[in-house]
Amino acid sequence: MKTGIIILAAGPSGRLGKPKQLLEINGKTLVRRVSEIALSVNPNDVMVITGAQAEKVSASVSDLNLSIVHNEEWEEGMASSIRIGVLELQRRKADAALILLCDQIKVDQVLIQNILEEIQKAEHSIVCCRYGGRLGTPAAFKHAFFDRLLELKGNRGAKQIIESSADKKIIEFPGGELDIDQPADLNLLSGNGLREGN
Repeated sequence: MKTGIIILAAGPSGRLGKPKQLLEINGKTLVRRVSEIALSVNPNDVMVITGAQAEKVSASVSDLNLSIVHNEEWEEGMASSIRIGVLELQRRKADAALILLCDQIKVDQVLIQNILEEIQKAEHSIVCCRYGGRLGTPAAFKHAFFDRLLELKGNRGAKQIIESSADKKIIEFPGGELDIDQPADLNLLSGNGLREGN
């Protein structure tokens, strides 16, 4: 089964006031960090969706073996990036899509490997994570759900699809709720080596 990884890196980070994709942990931008993790387990089919700050985000990962796809409609919200990524995976005849965010700093190689292994199985069409009492990304969807992903609009991600489907495998993801949305989060995460990139 061919699974493509879509890394969402198009948002303007409005609440944060600075592009979260370019914040750094231990000397690496968040978008590069998650890209390297994705490539370590799926080296042949990773794409980064850019939008706001496209030039800087692209430069951060341009030397990696991945595709950079620009979302001209990034101002609509997250759904537009998901649609563009899924359309590209359809073009590549992918069997499944794994959606990753840049700012979940506890994402690691083991978690992504587990998700990819589970989506390869026949039992479930969705593999998602649970943290902080809710379900969400990282999440993988088999081809049967591509049409529903393409119907997403605005700044809503795939959470509604995940929650409404009984055909899913849930993976526990301790710390998955630690993401970067507003300035206070920078203080909370300073112990992880987080700093603003150049």
